[in-house]
Amino acid sequence: MRLLSHLSRRQLFAGSSVLLMVLLVGLALAVSSISSEAAADDPGVASASNPSTPAPATALPPLETADPPTSVPAEPTAKPTTTVVSPSTAKPTTTVVSPSTASAPPETIQATSTTPVVTVTTTTVATITTPAQTTSTSPPPSTTSTTSTTATPARQWGEAVLWVADHESGNVSEWTRVSVSGDADARVTDEIAHSGRFANALTIRDADGGPTSPGVRMAVEEVLPVPDQDPENLPTEAYYSVYYYFPQVVDSTWWNIYQWKQAYLRSDGSQSRHPVYTVNPELRSDGSMYLKLRSKVGPAGDYVQPGSTLATSSVALPIQSWVHLECLYRWSQAPDGRIACWQDGVLLWDVSGVVTEFDLPYNKHPRQWTVNNYANDTEPSTHTIYIDDAAVSPNRIGPGS
Repeated sequence: MRLLSHLSRRQLFAGSSVLLMVLLVGLALAVSSISSEAAADDPGVASASNPSTPAPATALPPLETADPPTSVPAEPTAKPTTTVVSPSTAKPTTTVVSPSTASAPPETIQATSTTPVVTVTTTTVATITTPAQTTSTSPPPSTTSTTSTTATPARQWGEAVLWVADHESGNVSEWTRVSVSGDADARVTDEIAHSGRFANALTIRDADGGPTSPGVRMAVEEVLPVPDQDPENLPTEAYYSVYYYFPQVVDSTWWNIYQWKQAYLRSDGSQSRHPVYTVNPELRSDGSMYLKLRSKVGPAGDYVQPGSTLATSSVALPIQSWVHLECLYRWSQAPDGRIACWQDGVLLWDVSGVVTEFDLPYNKHPRQWTVNNYANDTEPSTHTIYIDDAAVSPNRIGPGS
């Protein structure tokens, strides 16, 4: 009986041990199943069946990086290519002609004209001497340019020169006055220069035919005194010269780049100014530009608007290169004034027997010469021209270097 009781206890213990082992095995299998399911749901969780081998990491989006550096071409020292107005869009006008290769005629103010005599609305007939004309074989202006910005030595001026503006001071202080209308400005720049380091850039904007004509006008009202003449007035006769640089062809209804003006007193005592003669670029049908002389003098020697064309150049006005314009001007309230102009040393016109000064009351500086970029309706409506080495002299200067 005691033996049976002892065996029963041993069997019970053994059965309990077996049952415990079965429970432990079952628990281990359950844990393994759960781990496998978790590994299947998340690849980042290590497999329980092979814990020594980590699961592959989840692929993440690449980090943002800066754009690769862009290769930037070196900035050219020359001005960019400028498109020239196509001849098909230009206004119709006369055929381009150029003077003969013979030297300019002497400055005989009453020489017989080689072209039909031009009459103006004054009390006398103006005599205009121009060179013989032949049909030009020159090609139209180039559409490209490479402008050198290398500085050249400043021009040397003779002692007889009455006034000079070479802009080497880095400002516009050499000019007597700067007048601005509309959206326009003058600035001294080293982008380009005829000589030395600096030139004067004249810019107008929005010249689109609006009520205000944009313009910048560089004025000379006083020079070194001339013997036996009013020291506060320009000489009765002198040569006025300046270099221009036109980066592109400009079409216009009117465009004033050079003029003689006169200041006067209104009846209320205020001062005003009127142009007497102007030099204006025009556009030919082949797309080239040329110069013409405009008169603002009426039949009674008074100011009239819009005035009339007195003379026309047969020489093409170059673009993207410096060009020299020089004019002899004789002020006179009688019909014995004179206006002769040369472009790069070639005579454009020689007009005599005209009134060149209004008979108007004034207080001081009535005679004025201005170099301008002044217009009302141009294409393009915004543009810049450059001027340099302007001078007033009792003797002809010539284009020089």
